[in-house]
Amino acid sequence: MGTDKAARDPITEAAGKAESGKVGTSAARESFSLSSAELAALETSFNLRRELAKHREQELFGVLTGDLNEEERLALEWLYAHMPINDLADYDGELFLSHVRQALETRRRMPWGARVPDELFLHYVLPPRINNERIEDYRGVIAGELEERVRNLTMAEAVLETNYWCYEKATYTGSDARTISPLGLMRSAKGRCGEESTLATAALRSIGIPARQCYTPRWAHVDDNHAWVEAWADGAWHYIGACEPEPALDRGWFDGPARRAMLVHTRVSSGYAGPEPITVGGGAHTEINLLSNYAPTRKLHVRVADRFGRPAGGAKVQFQLYNYAELHPIAEITADGQGSVSFVTGFGDLVVRAAQGGFWGETTVRGFGASTPEENAELVLDQEGQPEGAVDIDLTPPGELAADPEAEGQALSEAALERHREKVAEGERIRAAYERTFAGEAEANALAAKTGLDAKRTLRVLEDARGNVEAIAAFLEDHAPRFGEWPLRLLESLTAKDLIDSDRRTLDDHLLHGLEALADYAPELDLGSPAARAGGEEADGNAAPLPEDLAHVLNPRVRWERLAPYRGALRAAFSAEQRAAFRADPRTLARYVAANRTVRGELTPVPGKASPAGTWALKTGDRESVEILLIALCRSFGIPARLHPADQRPQALVGGEWTDLERPTDIGRQSATEEADESSPREARNEGSGSSSAASDPSTAHPAVSLLGSAGLDAPKSASAEADPADPARQPSAAAAAAVPPSGGGGTLRLLRGAAAEAAPVSVEAAYRENFTLARLENGFYATLEYPFREKDVYDRPFELQAGDYRMTTGIRLQDGRVLGRLLYFKIEPGAETQLEPLFRQPEEAVPVLGAAPGDAPLLRTGVETASLAELAGSRGALVAWIDPRLEPTRHLLREAGESRTELEAAGRPLILILQSDSPVNAVEDRASGNAEEAGAKLPPEVASFVPKPLPSGTVFAYDRFGEALNAMKAACPPPGTEYPHLFVLDESLNVRYAESGYKPGSCGEALQVLRSVTD
Repeated sequence: MGTDKAARDPITEAAGKAESGKVGTSAARESFSLSSAELAALETSFNLRRELAKHREQELFGVLTGDLNEEERLALEWLYAHMPINDLADYDGELFLSHVRQALETRRRMPWGARVPDELFLHYVLPPRINNERIEDYRGVIAGELEERVRNLTMAEAVLETNYWCYEKATYTGSDARTISPLGLMRSAKGRCGEESTLATAALRSIGIPARQCYTPRWAHVDDNHAWVEAWADGAWHYIGACEPEPALDRGWFDGPARRAMLVHTRVSSGYAGPEPITVGGGAHTEINLLSNYAPTRKLHVRVADRFGRPAGGAKVQFQLYNYAELHPIAEITADGQGSVSFVTGFGDLVVRAAQGGFWGETTVRGFGASTPEENAELVLDQEGQPEGAVDIDLTPPGELAADPEAEGQALSEAALERHREKVAEGERIRAAYERTFAGEAEANALAAKTGLDAKRTLRVLEDARGNVEAIAAFLEDHAPRFGEWPLRLLESLTAKDLIDSDRRTLDDHLLHGLEALADYAPELDLGSPAARAGGEEADGNAAPLPEDLAHVLNPRVRWERLAPYRGALRAAFSAEQRAAFRADPRTLARYVAANRTVRGELTPVPGKASPAGTWALKTGDRESVEILLIALCRSFGIPARLHPADQRPQALVGGEWTDLERPTDIGRQSATEEADESSPREARNEGSGSSSAASDPSTAHPAVSLLGSAGLDAPKSASAEADPADPARQPSAAAAAAVPPSGGGGTLRLLRGAAAEAAPVSVEAAYRENFTLARLENGFYATLEYPFREKDVYDRPFELQAGDYRMTTGIRLQDGRVLGRLLYFKIEPGAETQLEPLFRQPEEAVPVLGAAPGDAPLLRTGVETASLAELAGSRGALVAWIDPRLEPTRHLLREAGESRTELEAAGRPLILILQSDSPVNAVEDRASGNAEEAGAKLPPEVASFVPKPLPSGTVFAYDRFGEALNAMKAACPPPGTEYPHLFVLDESLNVRYAESGYKPGSCGEALQVLRSVTD
């Protein structure tokens, strides 16, 4: 643990000088150990938010006039005083009072309640929000299942038991950037790590155990990130992998990767004064640095001077690492009055860049091989514009470290391990039984027959709805007789996750008032059944995409905001004549929003998450939420509108062309203290000195999670993300995003295949966010443009971009995590075309022979047929992996194999996936290509459910009974780790040319590149 004392925010410091506060009585104050100064700070912050939310006074604060005791009143006011602006917009006081009462009652009821310090209770038990999820009244639901189960356990045992319960409720799968709520994840039974950790944190808080969600915003050694949970038990914090139970605390498959992290952090309400180092303070929240719990750390001290040598106080300083083919800021810090910032990080390389007033400076701080606990660096802001030409950059992550035997604790007995295995198996049975209640083909056929809808399309939305299927089916059954396919069209426009947690009130609002908006826009449409212009049905039973204009009216989702009813309320706020005037010139609507809705970015760590209705009612919000409101207003009035797919500019369709709308932050009333946007949780903040400033992240001005193709909170996990929510196809190409000319003058970028690339020893195909990105220079920093993840259709076509300075980043990540990067600077001039050839640096060393695979190792196919490894691999090389589908790292590999299907099939070598005897299957069959339904039916459901995309036609599944083949492979060529999956590349002679184990996002593409180089 760190020793730095948390800094108080300015509100707290000012209030500390005030007289004794008025909030709460002496008894309530004593119950939470709050001093007079802290109560004064609480009152100041509470009054600030009450004034900010004055347009929702009754909805939020009316409960304070009810029958509350002083402890309840103080706890509720504490929540309000630390509440982000989006929660003030979207929720009512009754919900927060329910959380307060349940948290206090649980504290009294559970045996450890009295042992939890007041500060930990206030910061890590009381708050209902974990991350950026929808807040629901979950405590009673979860406590009702868990309390009696854990009541007679120790706190540590209760944490472990809670994680077994979480595993019964949900397991890992990739998904989009929006974080589903704890109850939503329980309804789905699947979610990404950010959602699993949200559930586990909520579950622990529901039984009175302090818990916090932890993140590494980006790994340095692989292209990914991760989230997990820390829980406090009897005086110490311990970590668990959420929904990934272990028989003891402080264990997880991510132990090794965490030892190579450059930052692990968590968000907590402002004013927290724990022992951990502060990453961010001085604003609406505090982010604390937890890296020293997992990895060796060092402290970087950076002094920034302007071009005259004076301290550059107020300069923004970013600490960047290479991840997903961009230099991503894991921390952005504002320099103090002496031009200084400090940042605690790991022993890897970082690019440090600072900017102020149009000038910038940049340096690379080497960490790999360093041994000193502190290091100094200096930056001079003496550069304007951007460099010319290209710059090569090599970055090295922290090295692999062996586990500390003392940290791993005592070995568990075989009896304890057996109990653990039994509980894991029981959790799988419970979850599988729940999933069997979901709708299938029979239910879809029956509903289709009743409604006249297409059976295949109906099946897809019912399957995506998972545990919410009753609400979705009832919606179709109620509305299809009147509106034909339009209810189904509305559901098809939503993301799969929306179908899991959308209620009837939301769906009804967007259908009924969405069709009114369509009628305003296109009166010729027959809303009783879609006209030809609405598309039809293709031969394979898929819906023909809606025309672009209709899609950007009907779809209620703009980005990753909370989906709730808004169309009826927004339409009712204006007369038909006013709505018609706005349709005639959407720019007047943008000016109206800018003039009548203020931007307050300093009061939320989770921008862009408020619902349009909430932002409308509150009359203020962060910049992204106000822009989402603008697009929602347009669509509600029958104006096709969107946020531009590449850079999120608000646009409306005017005269058949996408036209930029004036942004509220450009012409509206903006808070003087507004910070740059950020997205939870993959951003970091001020460390040590200086004041806070948002670090850019996915779905923001400096995106790290692409709207078009990355997943959010915990990852980008970009490969698993949904497409642009408003895009009719939901999987747009880069061409679709590129083909829209920018308003106000812009130019064209064209990427070319050059002779240098063709002559390279290993051909590397450009793939967005896999090995290259484009970024625009804005205020001294580069903002990555958003295009679909792994999009490869990028050559010889125009990308229409705004005029300005740009940088192309290309990179090849080596197996040990090092990066060979190149930064290519270019300009886009108005009306001109710029041509570039993406170039990828190649490693100089040859691919080594690591050993000889045991060709005679016995395997089993189709349950009865035996075959050797050599027979399955053939004579042209192969990819071979031993997998365990229960574990998240294996699911990453399966997902990547599906995403690389085209490349793997083109390589013409088999992909052999081998299941161990302790995996959840007893028989296997070959996996053929085809659509997901056909391919998935060839596998046991325990495996098929974890393969989101069809695998290559050359994929073979086999069974390694008793692990004989893996043991033989380990003897011949020991893999680099002990965790599944174990991935190998075999050449024509069965020599092992690549070996990787455990968690390694990108390993499938890495192995494929090695396979090509040694077999072509």
